[in-house]
Amino acid sequence: MRSVATAGCFFVSGIAFLIEGALATMAYKARYGVLCVAVSFSFASLPPILSWLTANLRNTGAAPLGVPMSVSLGQIGQIIGVYIFKSSEAPGYPTGHFTNAAFSLLGAILALMMRFVYARWNRKLGPGERKWRI
Repeated sequence: MRSVATAGCFFVSGIAFLIEGALATMAYKARYGVLCVAVSFSFASLPPILSWLTANLRNTGAAPLGVPMSVSLGQIGQIIGVYIFKSSEAPGYPTGHFTNAAFSLLGAILALMMRFVYARWNRKLGPGERKWRI
């Protein structure tokens, strides 16, 4: 059920970032509360993603390459984050929040799509073959 946990975390994060971007710039208390929810669920998606990845690696030799690639490539967002939160849009930063919302919702969709892909692959496996974890 890692795919459901991942998609759920991404979905809640995406909706919270959408709300964050749509709130009035002077609604500081509401914005802070929604931001806490958005960031919490955004970071909560990482453990299920990594455990899902490691559960689906086909041999032990793939783990030393697969996990570091996932973690390091996942950090590209921190580089992009510098450019999507524009100082000219302060204090609301709608571009940053809407971009985060779009990528979070895309992550939820992709996690569910991968769940269905793995389920389809599992139906094609023969008896005794190792199933993909969904």
